[in-house]
Amino acid sequence: MATTTILTDDLRSTAERVERLDFTGIKAYMCDASSGPHWARHIANEVELEYRRFLILNALHPDERIVPGPLIDDFWHRHILDTVAYQRDCAEIFGHFLHHVPCGPGMEPMDESARERTLEVYEDHFPAWETTYWTVSDVSHIDPGPTTVPVPSECYSNPDM
Repeated sequence: MATTTILTDDLRSTAERVERLDFTGIKAYMCDASSGPHWARHIANEVELEYRRFLILNALHPDERIVPGPLIDDFWHRHILDTVAYQRDCAEIFGHFLHHVPCGPGMEPMDESARERTLEVYEDHFPAWETTYWTVSDVSHIDPGPTTVPVPSECYSNPDM
């Protein structure tokens, strides 16, 4: 499938910085049956690509709440857990720490308008790509089989912290 991405100078520069990040360990964890959610390798690769786009959107839209899909959020969680790498990567991409704000019962309610706005911004920058990983809550929607684990989450990045 041929795809198109609108490459402005800001997007190109940001994408180059994001592309240099190494997520090999995160993908290995996500595919591991003994400790990770046991994603198929192609799922981990596709979610990694969408996580990189999540980072790009946060860099290009620093005043917006960017809402990742649940699978992208799970990848983000693994990145955050390596605090040294996450802090270094945030400094490289954003110049500051990108905060994660969980939403749900007992927490801040999910801002549905931010979720809708995120999809609009995504489609502005990546018009030919599907938003599947930004909307599904578990890999069984994508890859039915024994390697699927539900990943419930709701959160957003917070530019105000």
